[in-house]
Amino acid sequence: EYCIDTTNDNACTTWVSTGTNTSVGLSALSNGTPYYWHVRAINGGGTTYADGGSTVFWTFGTAPVAPGAFGRSAPSNGATNQSTSPTLSWGSSSGAASYEYCIDTTNDNACTTWVSTGTNTSVGLSALSTSATYYWHVRAVNGGGTTYANGVSGTYWNFSTVPPAPGSFARSAPSSGVTGQTTNPTLSWGASSGAASY
Repeated sequence: EYCIDTTNDNACTTWVSTGTNTSVGLSALSNGTPYYWHVRAINGGGTTYADGGSTVFWTFGTAPVAPGAFGRSAPSNGATNQSTSPTLSWGSSSGAASYEYCIDTTNDNACTTWVSTGTNTSVGLSALSTSATYYWHVRAVNGGGTTYANGVSGTYWNFSTVPPAPGSFARSAPSSGVTGQTTNPTLSWGASSGAASY
């Protein structure tokens, strides 16, 4: 007969027979709960408790509930002209023991290198490439499982970084220090590669 209980009092009132089986499968235990259990053998000559003592209960704990739902916050999905040193941020997930993020330049809704941020809900990145598109995801983890941001493991957000700064260029006229210019001069300069405007 075995007995299982959630009260740590080295006693149990409901004993359940397993016949001659030396194991029993349990089901529908509660998540994140300590359980205390004992087993005893019985015949016409009496009762013998496992490990020699009627009050020596063993204990085990079940896994916690998987982390709660949460979402990403920044950079927003599809954001453009982002810094090459952005901060990824997301909401908190109830029950999360830690968070992991993954960032990739391949648009395949998959990632192999996940990096832990501990319990932080943001991470600062650096040295990203200019004019590049990045795909990122984050997940919350605990002993009960893994929960992906926004509810789906394959739904990656993306953002693109700023282009490189405009290329070098020079002024051409009027020359520095020149005198005798008209009162309606024209300022001119060379072209700068990548310039969106002057």
